[in-house]
Amino acid sequence: FPKEVIDAMRKANDELIAKEASLTQAWLQMQRLFEAAPVALFLISNDGTQIVKANTRACDLMGAVNEEIVGRNIVELFADPDLGRETIDELQKNHRLDESQVRINLPGGGTGWALISGQQSLFEEKEAILVGVLEISDLKKAEDELRESEERYRAISEISPDAIIVRRIDGFILFANTAAARLFGVPKPTELVGRSFFEFLDPEIHEPLKDQIQNLMF
Repeated sequence: FPKEVIDAMRKANDELIAKEASLTQAWLQMQRLFEAAPVALFLISNDGTQIVKANTRACDLMGAVNEEIVGRNIVELFADPDLGRETIDELQKNHRLDESQVRINLPGGGTGWALISGQQSLFEEKEAILVGVLEISDLKKAEDELRESEERYRAISEISPDAIIVRRIDGFILFANTAAARLFGVPKPTELVGRSFFEFLDPEIHEPLKDQIQNLMF
């Protein structure tokens, strides 16, 4: 072969080797990111039937090692299998899923809550689905306890004969009970919410009262 042809072949070969090295590096980087992700990650087959790869957090969530998880159906994770199938069907149809809140089976028994999201991806040059699962059982429990506490407070406030108002430091009313509504001459407590506490007071005491509030806060 002429020297020019040999040089061109060598150049093309060098470029090919460089591209392969770059792709290998990108693949290794993706693998590291997949494994180090702070949420459980599953790669499932494009038909939504089988798990093909799972990171450490996903293994912990299912209480098994990666080899035991591969080949299983992602629907097993859902406490409600029918809802699981519907969720995966929606993901396949729309090519993505944004933080759907569902109940999941926990490895120690019982169920918990999780946010599930997903999108189309590639695995070994084949179309696949990347599913992320963030367990929020503790957060959900805290939210439920807070809501129950607020409901108890409201119930107690409603039967109290004394006017009760919860407001911001600037006087903006956040909550008022029935006795407060009667005191300020409005039909319902909700009509006080969003209004300023100071509009019901003599203007002459606004500033002195604000000063007293400031002194109590600091």
